[in-house]
Amino acid sequence: MVTEEAMIVNSPMTTVIASTGDQGRRGTSPVVHEPAPRFHKVPSIFANHPMETRFGHSLFQALRHDVCSFGYSGGFRDEHTARLIDLGGAALDIQGVEGAARGKLAFIMVEAYQNIIRHRAEPDPPMSMGEGRSLFVLRCEEKGQHVVAVNPVRKAVVPGISELLLRLEGLDRERLKELFLTGLQRAGDPERRGAGLGLIEMARRSGGSLGHLLRDLDPEHALFVLAIRLGEASAYGTLIKEAATLHADVVANDVRFFHVGIRSAAVGEAILRLMEEERSATRNETSAVRGALAAMDAVNVPDAERQRGVFLLAGPPERSIILAGSVFSAQQASEFEREVARMGGWSRQERERHYRDSLLGRGADEVRLGLIELARNSAEPIEQLSVPVDGGVLVLVRTIV
Repeated sequence: MVTEEAMIVNSPMTTVIASTGDQGRRGTSPVVHEPAPRFHKVPSIFANHPMETRFGHSLFQALRHDVCSFGYSGGFRDEHTARLIDLGGAALDIQGVEGAARGKLAFIMVEAYQNIIRHRAEPDPPMSMGEGRSLFVLRCEEKGQHVVAVNPVRKAVVPGISELLLRLEGLDRERLKELFLTGLQRAGDPERRGAGLGLIEMARRSGGSLGHLLRDLDPEHALFVLAIRLGEASAYGTLIKEAATLHADVVANDVRFFHVGIRSAAVGEAILRLMEEERSATRNETSAVRGALAAMDAVNVPDAERQRGVFLLAGPPERSIILAGSVFSAQQASEFEREVARMGGWSRQERERHYRDSLLGRGADEVRLGLIELARNSAEPIEQLSVPVDGGVLVLVRTIV
């Protein structure tokens, strides 16, 4: 059962207004949200590499047991809903999930994403892109899934959110349905009623429990972390802690999108479609889509049935940073490194000649086409790193477009 462990807790670092976990009683020791540690210890091999490369490896290691997981922290446009559902569907295809479970997850993803769009507060830009940054996450574990929505809310609504989440604890599906119907008939502020009905229905569809954390941001705002799990996902205490850590790292690295796990063709296609809709008025976003396609193609592992890897889109639209990686065999990784070194010795004219030859199928394939395409779309030289991981070597490429 999800229980509320703290209503008001002050610390030198921050204030936790409310939090939930799978165990505990009201009145027990307060829960203090301290600055989140890095997901995974980064080896010294990364000392001279950019923070996105370090974070990409850290994220891959932290979520290495997930089947397929992604997070979004961009412009939160309404039209992204369909693209996120496509990504969720592609992840469930990998898991082999069929039937009613797909419908439940789709509903919860839509409701959680819309909850961010419709009910988040708008702190000043330094806060909205910092501690108050919004984040949407789907993690597909071996036997379950969970959705996390992180967004800033006005402190005026915090007592109502806390009271509702406390009321939902332990209610069965029938009681939740009654509560939902009562809410539909109740007069009052449509905005607050809408948010409340969404929480009730997510609890009903997920089996009657929600995890949450409400943390102080400034005198007027709090950060609302909501977790909804399906199947045999991890305990809420673990989910909330990991969500807070992930949020802190996304903020620190200015990550707009990430994916970790099996990257099927459908997953790759959904990522590119999401990026297309994320375009701003600048040409750089179009370049980012081309760069992402080339990066994923560059690290494609030939003949791999289930290709595991990591993908990041970070930085502002006018200077998008792309990181892509896949797990190669040691021999494949060595060959990839040789290709990068070989291409690094080419002049621009030589690179264009090799590009044309590859397109036309002329001559030996000295360097894979995706790698050449990535170099052509990059504003700066490509950076490459290979790191041993379980099952092989994680080959990472980073570029700026």
